[in-house]
Amino acid sequence: RDRSVSRGLGDVYKRQDMIFYTAEDVSTGGAMLCAAADDITQRMKKILWQPDQAFVLTSGTMAVGSDFRRFKTQTGLEKGHRVMESVSPSPFDYRNNCLLYLPQIPPRQRVEDTDVYFNELTAELVGLIKAATGHALVLFTSYAAMSAVKERLWEESLPFPLLTLGRNAPHIIEQFRHTPGAVLLATGAAWEGFDFPGDCVSLLIIPRLPFAYPDARKERELEKYSSLHAFIREVAVPEMQIKLRQGFGPVSYTHLRAHETLSDL
Repeated sequence: RDRSVSRGLGDVYKRQDMIFYTAEDVSTGGAMLCAAADDITQRMKKILWQPDQAFVLTSGTMAVGSDFRRFKTQTGLEKGHRVMESVSPSPFDYRNNCLLYLPQIPPRQRVEDTDVYFNELTAELVGLIKAATGHALVLFTSYAAMSAVKERLWEESLPFPLLTLGRNAPHIIEQFRHTPGAVLLATGAAWEGFDFPGDCVSLLIIPRLPFAYPDARKERELEKYSSLHAFIREVAVPEMQIKLRQGFGPVSYTHLRAHETLSDL
């Protein structure tokens, strides 16, 4: 059986149209061997975008402003002469219902002393959470950063329930929704798929811009660009902007109450 598996893996590794990489299995904490198509755009062109088919593609976060270039590049529609675009502005009154806070001296992570960074970041968070009397959602870009800040917030003995959304804790979302004044620390899927109606979240804190971490797929895509600068401009920045909108959007979609927003850059 082991030889059969070995031969099967050997055949798979020979495929030039696939990217192979390892990833953490969030359900077990172990490692997984993963495979992804090297160029899914060509498959989409061949399978989906046929001349005799019509499609309507809609989402709240497909464009960066009114620019669909990144989405069209990913889906193989960048040269589609039949493509029509339309952007409908959000009905949410951001100007009258949001405050944007940027710290004058934002905490910056230093490789040589991460403790100082997390101490400074926690001090900023404590002041903001107290000002908003809880009702806060803090979106991190890594589990390590979330864990480091959680430990420090516990030491502050804040008068608000402190919850952490881990990898396998979907019940935490419901607990947060039904706990007045709670503070939720989250990352991962929390950037994309949760709604918080009413005044459940009046303060959204984003400590770092959500740039994607380098992986095998991004490294392969980088090879298609003439320089790192071009890759950052055409891929990294647009994808970060879309994820930032995804993180901010669910907080404001379902209610029109005033809330504060921190973007700590």
